[in-house]
Amino acid sequence: MLTTIDISIIIVNYNVKDFLNKCLESIFKSQTKLKFEVIVVDNFSQDNSVEYLTPIYPDVNFIKLNSNLGFGKANNIGLESSKGKYLLFLNPDTLISVDTLQKQFDFMQKNASIVISGCKVLNDDSTFQLACRRGFPTPWNSFCKLFGLQDTFPSLKIFSGYNLTYKDINKTYPVDSVIGAFMFCQTDLIKQLAGFDEDFFMYGEDIDLCLRAKKLGYEIYYFHETTIVHFKGESTKRSQINELKHFYDAMKIYVHKHHSESSTFLLFLKLGINLKRYLSLIQLHLATFIFIVIDAISINACLLLATKLNKGNYFHFPDYAYPLVFFVLTLVNFLSFFFVGEYFEDKPKVGKSSIGLLGSFFVLTILTYFFKDYAFGRGILLLTIGIAMLVFACSRLIFSFIFNRRQAKEKYKVAIVGINANSVNMGEKILEHNKKIDLLGYFNVDSDYIDNQNISILGGLENFKNIVHFYKPNEIIIADRKLNQIDLLKLLSEQNARHTKFHIANSYEELITSQMINKLTSEETKYKYKITIPRVLIGKRIIDIVFSFILLTIGLPILPFINKGKMFTINKLFRVFIGKLSIVGLSNLENTNYDFGKYGILSLAGMSKLDGIEFNSENIFQVNEYYLNNYSLALDLRIIFQYLFHKQ
Repeated sequence: MLTTIDISIIIVNYNVKDFLNKCLESIFKSQTKLKFEVIVVDNFSQDNSVEYLTPIYPDVNFIKLNSNLGFGKANNIGLESSKGKYLLFLNPDTLISVDTLQKQFDFMQKNASIVISGCKVLNDDSTFQLACRRGFPTPWNSFCKLFGLQDTFPSLKIFSGYNLTYKDINKTYPVDSVIGAFMFCQTDLIKQLAGFDEDFFMYGEDIDLCLRAKKLGYEIYYFHETTIVHFKGESTKRSQINELKHFYDAMKIYVHKHHSESSTFLLFLKLGINLKRYLSLIQLHLATFIFIVIDAISINACLLLATKLNKGNYFHFPDYAYPLVFFVLTLVNFLSFFFVGEYFEDKPKVGKSSIGLLGSFFVLTILTYFFKDYAFGRGILLLTIGIAMLVFACSRLIFSFIFNRRQAKEKYKVAIVGINANSVNMGEKILEHNKKIDLLGYFNVDSDYIDNQNISILGGLENFKNIVHFYKPNEIIIADRKLNQIDLLKLLSEQNARHTKFHIANSYEELITSQMINKLTSEETKYKYKITIPRVLIGKRIIDIVFSFILLTIGLPILPFINKGKMFTINKLFRVFIGKLSIVGLSNLENTNYDFGKYGILSLAGMSKLDGIEFNSENIFQVNEYYLNNYSLALDLRIIFQYLFHKQ
């Protein structure tokens, strides 16, 4: 006699072994007599989730994929294997309550017209997760959500149609859509709809499924009588997925599929997403922006004080000089600080601010020789810079004191690259000798490694950039000698954490030595492509604009005489001018995508062609990496002169 399965629970996993373990534990602790099966579709995890969890949960059907197929397609693979009357699509970063399966099953049994339902979803801090019951993203709902009207007027229905913030979370009612992290569904209906639309790689597939069910006349409900916890975003934190890109791609697919008549919908979405991107950028560099404002106020206050001390009056200059002197002083000081690397690169430092102020004095002094009407305050300018050096030094010392005090109160976060006997032993000793350290986990370099210990694996190297961005470790230890020099260089240089220290050590003793050397020399081991430094990027862009503009205008007559190999075409120069190419940049390399740097008309690797030498792809990659890491204006000029004066 066949046993009827009441619920098929489908979980798509990606690099969240620790969360999946807890999720499965919560499922098997359910207080119910229901027959259920658990299907885990592993979306090519690099943390050995399947190998580690299979012995612990022998009754779970693990399906291991050879690539990351996306959320929707992976769920559909689980759907094909399901045998239950009902389906539960469940995220691995969730914990269900002991009564969740039984209560959700009973609710659906009593209401045959309901084909999809969701429960109350809480964040890990016990706050309500708004996305667990939603309205459809109509143009108006999306506009209110993206431009903050919903957050401003959460209790007004007209502005809160997307997240339904005007509705009571402690009542049960029909909704347009529930969250894909917990969808309790009638299996027959989901199979009738052919599961999730696989055009959606990530995001949007849950709303699309609910909309298709609604169009067939079925009901979707929010059920408040049971609760789960959702550790939102853990899978994406541990992936190489570009969340913003996939979100916009999903919305674009959704709009073309369901709102093709609304030509302005995509425009509003793009505006909202760009606004969100710029706000995120400001938030990322919030401390820097605060310092820019403080420095602007400080330098002008120093000017007023210097004028008072020198002339006995705060506003001694002629009337026509105000407010222009304040604007010019602020702008010149900002640019000087920016180009010495005081802003957007590291913590504000006394040394760099002093160099920046000297640069400001030099530029402003030169300006007074060109603009004689403003050459009335050179003595005041010198006094202003002297006072500013003292003021700026104090502000940076105060910042450093506050920063160090706050950092001392927080856990010191460490991640280790590589899993082997030495690295695991190093991790144990780190925790043993310093109780304030939070060991985030390990990056798996060797995909064949089987995790026989209960250690936290953050993911593979392809996840490195995203994980560093989200967890912001204070220190990363490279503990695997299998990494070749190129992989190591690329791995370290692609990180975006501004205050992360790096150490290369194969043992705990090597780590202590490396840390001691850095402390004694007052140097933090940071690796980053030099070409990504903001001042370098802007300087290089200015050179590209000026050079291309000259060649496209007054330089056109001489272009045929310098155009060896017809490398400088009008089309290429125009692309340089609009920012698509660079005069000197990277060599084009198939199957390689660079997050940093542009392809160039001229390149370091391309110079070999002038001598009739063809580099292979490995050589080109190595030369490109050298260029990214050792970029300087002098290097660009050497390449240009080598091209111009090369004898054919």
